[in-house]
Amino acid sequence: MQEKIYEFKITQPLTAARRKAIGALIDENAHRSPWAITYAWDKAKTRLMVTSKPMSVDVVFHESRIEVFREASLWARMLLTKKKQEQMQSGVVNVLKELGFFEAKKAAKSKGASR
Repeated sequence: MQEKIYEFKITQPLTAARRKAIGALIDENAHRSPWAITYAWDKAKTRLMVTSKPMSVDVVFHESRIEVFREASLWARMLLTKKKQEQMQSGVVNVLKELGFFEAKKAAKSKGASR
């Protein structure tokens, strides 16, 4: 049974370039897992399904939010301590920032700026 583990508000939607970058990140980092990792996009290209031996993760991209669901065996869920879940969430947020899903803050004008 799938359970929703995260939901993030985003300011920039999924694009073809971001989809390609997500695939590249998975390909570049898959070797870090002791199990083989596979991934695929659904027909609408709005749901990313990532699968490995202990669990599968579905990432659903909406216009202004992203939902992350997981399905894991009992032993895999038991190994995911609160600290590890927080680290995983932080890692997901960093990847989303890197891929441009959050608007970059504009630099504040200095008082001495031209009038």
